Amino acid sequence: MLPRTKTFHIDYHSVMEEKHYRGTFTVRKLTIGDLSKLGLIKAKMADGLSHNESTGMGIDDTTNAINEMLAHFELALIQKPDWFIPEEMIDLGILREVYGEVASFEADFLNRPVQGEG
Repeated sequence: MLPRTKTFHIDYHSVMEEKHYRGTFTVRKLTIGDLSKLGLIKAKMADGLSHNESTGMGIDDTTNAINEMLAHFELALIQKPDWFIPEEMIDLGILREVYGEVASFEADFLNRPVQGEG
């Protein structure tokens, strides 16, 4: 049986924010119900607007990627440093760094490609 959680460490220097972010995170695998909630959270964040990659209609790619990351963080992170408040951060790099770990764990578990990186 594959592990249901993964703990990882982030060490990221943000030139944009002039801060050094260090911390330990624990992510859990998402259940089928969580995956459904993930879609609902993203839909609420987008105010019901969808994203269509083939036409480019709807919300833009960056907003879609940010919503994907924020929804995953809300559902999957069971432990995070006190400083990790994504909605208050400026540098998308730190979000991408954390999301890379979260999405990689989820992709390994579900044997599916990593989505939402933008």
